[in-house]
Amino acid sequence: MTTRPGTAALDSLRLTRGKRLANLVGIIRTDGVRVLLTDHDRPLTFEGQTYTPAVVAGLSAERREASLRPGNQEARGLVDGSRITLTDLQGNRFRGAEVRVVRVEWDRPWVVHARHRKWIRTIVRSGSSWVGTLEGRSQMMQRPSGGRFGGTFTTTCPYQLGGAYCGVDTAPDALVPFSTAGARVDSITTQRRTVAFDTGTVGGSYGDDYFRDGSIQWIWSAPEFESQTTATSTATGLTDSAAAWTTDEHVGKWVRFLTASGAGVDNASYARITANTATTLTFDAISDTYASGTYYDVCGDAANFGEVSEIVSYANSTRTIEMLLPTPFDIAVGDSGVLYAGCDGLRTTCRDKFNNVIRFGGDPFAPSSGQVIEPPINQ
Repeated sequence: MTTRPGTAALDSLRLTRGKRLANLVGIIRTDGVRVLLTDHDRPLTFEGQTYTPAVVAGLSAERREASLRPGNQEARGLVDGSRITLTDLQGNRFRGAEVRVVRVEWDRPWVVHARHRKWIRTIVRSGSSWVGTLEGRSQMMQRPSGGRFGGTFTTTCPYQLGGAYCGVDTAPDALVPFSTAGARVDSITTQRRTVAFDTGTVGGSYGDDYFRDGSIQWIWSAPEFESQTTATSTATGLTDSAAAWTTDEHVGKWVRFLTASGAGVDNASYARITANTATTLTFDAISDTYASGTYYDVCGDAANFGEVSEIVSYANSTRTIEMLLPTPFDIAVGDSGVLYAGCDGLRTTCRDKFNNVIRFGGDPFAPSSGQVIEPPINQ
């Protein structure tokens, strides 16, 4: 038997009374971060916490079976880049997260019509939208158990590249190249969407689509100048006796140690400048020191500083990437950031690209809608 305790009445109330009901959705991610959303058109404060409007978010109808066993619900919305980000989705921070849904009257949020508590079993993304399946505790107890995510097996690996379960070394100087710091834009094919990098910062040793499913984090604008150190650097400073700077003129900018003139950043050796004299730069601590004669440059923030753009294709011959979504602001020639390799979750990619098949978390033999499983044939 299926019972619907008030759902139809609540939906009717929402239609006939000027849509006075609103859903408040509180998500407690697996890393403990709380995401508070509402389908109302403005922020609502409930029990001392503020719920902000989600971008095109929605919940399917709530249904409870006999013995108060709750049915599945679907939640959907857009990857807005602030509360719901690609990094968090790819890192499975929402998978297994607790969800608390409260239905209130938006003009009197202390009037509560319903409360529900569920967990996200699966969440999938298509382009810039996402859909999550919510289920109650009793469903979790009744389903098969096994695997990191409780009986959920997929043909692709569910682990985050470089995470604790994946185990790939993601350091810039790792044996398997994972990231390239200082990847500098040489030309722009489609503004905010398709750019090519120069050979000095992104070499030609990568294969086509090596950075596909990866990302670029935009950090720096074009270098203001490039020079060489005249003494061994420390973890927090460098000396350039040929310089003639005004005191503290470079405070807040970035200093980067390069592998060669006009080349990419060595390892992860870049930091914010905190002070400077006529011939010295003081900056936040880095892990390496460099001998006299090492090339370095000084940069400001890129217009898209801090933005992480997901990559959908990479052409090695021209070092061209195409991004999934346009950047918020125009990209300028000389802008640069950290370019990260990508993983599509396939077993062959894990084996051939990262030499990590022993820790592959997917199941290439799991049935899916795209596969036909035939019964064995007696010989």
